[in-house]
Amino acid sequence: MFFITRFIKNRIGSIKGFGSCPNCDDCWSWKKQNTVMYSDFSGVLICEECLSKPQLLDIKRIEKKLSYYGWDRLNIALVRTALYKLKEGKE
Repeated sequence: MFFITRFIKNRIGSIKGFGSCPNCDDCWSWKKQNTVMYSDFSGVLICEECLSKPQLLDIKRIEKKLSYYGWDRLNIALVRTALYKLKEGKE
């Protein structure tokens, strides 16, 4: 039942134009977001649920999503570094 509810919530959010978490693809219309800073002034949004279990972050998936959304390689590399530090517990 959870998966059906999640699917419906994500479809509604997508129709309304909301973006989604690059890790789990859940829509910002119903998920709380947080920012992982990768430089002094820039960050990437990841949902709080995904950030609560940083060891489960799929960095390759996040990189692909950011590339799909037009992020440049330098910023994607900075995000990758920040996420690896987060997974290792250094941030």
